[in-house]
Amino acid sequence: MDILTDSRGLSPVPDVGSEFYGLIFSRIAGAYHKPIFHSGGNDLPAIGQASGLEGVFSVGGSMSPSTYSALFGGGTLDRVIKHPLSAEGPGGGGTLKPDFIAPMHRISADVCVGAYSYGAPVTKIELPKNSPKVVLPSCYQISCCTSASGPYAAGVAAVLESAARQEGQTFSLESIGRALRSSAQFLPDTPAFAQGAGVLNVEAAWKELQRQVNIPEIKVTGPLVYPMAKYAQHPNEGGGLLELSGWTPGQMGQRSFHLQRESGPAAPGPYRISWTGNDGTFKTASSITLPLNESVALPVRIAVSSYGSHSAILNIHDPETGAIVVRTLATVVVPQPIPATPGNFLKLQGTVPLMRSRDYYLSVADGTQALKVDVDITQGSLSPMLRCLDPSQMVPNRPTNMYRTLKTGKYTFVVPRPSSGTWSLTLTNDSGWRAQDIKEVSTEEAKYALTVSALSGDLDMKQEEAGRILFHLKNTGANLIEPVIDVYPGTLTLHKAPFSPTGEPNLIEVNIAKDAGTLQFDARAEPGASDLELFLYDCTSGACFFSDYAGTAALKATIAVHNPKPGKWILAVNAAPSMVGHGQFVVDEFVGAKATRQAVGSDAKTSVPNEWHTAVNQPSLPPADAEGARAFLCELVDAALERAQLERQSSIPPTPGESKAPPVVSPIAVATKVFPAL
Repeated sequence: MDILTDSRGLSPVPDVGSEFYGLIFSRIAGAYHKPIFHSGGNDLPAIGQASGLEGVFSVGGSMSPSTYSALFGGGTLDRVIKHPLSAEGPGGGGTLKPDFIAPMHRISADVCVGAYSYGAPVTKIELPKNSPKVVLPSCYQISCCTSASGPYAAGVAAVLESAARQEGQTFSLESIGRALRSSAQFLPDTPAFAQGAGVLNVEAAWKELQRQVNIPEIKVTGPLVYPMAKYAQHPNEGGGLLELSGWTPGQMGQRSFHLQRESGPAAPGPYRISWTGNDGTFKTASSITLPLNESVALPVRIAVSSYGSHSAILNIHDPETGAIVVRTLATVVVPQPIPATPGNFLKLQGTVPLMRSRDYYLSVADGTQALKVDVDITQGSLSPMLRCLDPSQMVPNRPTNMYRTLKTGKYTFVVPRPSSGTWSLTLTNDSGWRAQDIKEVSTEEAKYALTVSALSGDLDMKQEEAGRILFHLKNTGANLIEPVIDVYPGTLTLHKAPFSPTGEPNLIEVNIAKDAGTLQFDARAEPGASDLELFLYDCTSGACFFSDYAGTAALKATIAVHNPKPGKWILAVNAAPSMVGHGQFVVDEFVGAKATRQAVGSDAKTSVPNEWHTAVNQPSLPPADAEGARAFLCELVDAALERAQLERQSSIPPTPGESKAPPVVSPIAVATKVFPAL
């Protein structure tokens, strides 16, 4: 066996070479010294999603104008593109992943049982999809996704190895990799982190393989600023330069790569430095001298000119031939702040060509309780996607991926309890290849306008008298359309314990009664203690399944579930980022009945803008509990946002062949507090 190809669909977090799955592949490659081509992932256009395994070639997807015309039609592409489905890098350590991209779609053999189009059963496959002229014979399909790009790249490597054997030319894993990376066609209108070295070019790769180049082993490290960096084997250090926050337009600064040559001549040697895809953000010396087995700093001057992503490939050239022998990646993201003051919001507008995407990077301030995105599509169709660049936030009951084709119209999306930090908002004009229903297909340029709002608030219980609770409410973020107050009567239980010295999680078990309205855990580390993490498990079926994660290591964390299913739930509390911690933590557990809701009327407003005084009838409290105290959990909610979410979910058509479940929308709170019953 000369070449391996792998199309697995596992996405570990963090997806770096030093985690378990990455180590397996790295050791296989090291032991057998064979090229492994690994499909880079289909996580759609969003930074930092491509597989970052070390020791293997991560392959993304591309598409040519001729392929689009032959298989999809209805419109034209003006150039080769990075496929919008293909996951984008960098790898978890800031590395150059994907390594390169390769064609995703082609007519391929299939099992002769029915017909499928991208996993969905169809009666027949017509080509081109959007303007049919022929029917594909049975036992064939249109290949898809990076699961098809990976084997294509493996085929290119097989051609190179076969040609080398016929020419009597020696080759190695390193020379094959150098030839593929250095000869790839870089797409000038696509960020380096999205395409890696570019589109594979077999003819150019063969010419590179024929060059006699001594390939030194040069270890490259760079600084990391991203949410998962603290979990890395070497915190805040990776194989590239990656910073997802901390920059503003016009800002300048300096960082450093560290290069260590670990093979080659004993005497120091000069290596030329160049950049690919650099928009002027990065600048270094034109050469560097590398002694053997010594780390040398390569200062990088950074000057960011605008909001958005800035990415380029650093090339290190062989002194004798000038050939590129090592490549690494530098990426800086400059997020645009979302105003977090009353009545303010962020307005954006633009266009997206066919099969392209438009990315925005947004800075969500600490204390934001809900993130609202209003999308107004005035021409064509778009698929919007909102993602936190902290991959740990992609959990089942807190979906932020709103990816589906939207035709002209207005839409509202809301993310409750968004993690603070950098988010990406991507608009993709891809219905030409992805939409199965021809009614959803648009191949024209899409036009849009966006309004992004950060919602937050505060509330205080003024007093409790004559069966009434008086509240003082504040709106501290974007405007609320229909403010209401929800009051959950329940029980507040305090848990206090030391972190486990063995690294095992501390488990808190809760049994939820039927018709409960809310379950909330507020955890905090005591002074001097380790940071913590919270994991929630739903054990109501008799087996425990992961439900939610509060976020990366912090001194405070909250997990809340509205309308929890009756039965057993378990909260796991860990020290973090190292699970062997020190000190103690405290968890406030609140279990409440169904809420009493009351509108905040215009008569409740004070003379201060965005503030109200209002009174609600006190709901019945549960019986006194020996372990817990009776309390109220109160939330300031925008009822209009709930309706908008319900309408949007109701408009989503069911999956073919499946019945559609009724939509469920939880209250979207802009302020939450627990008050002991007086």
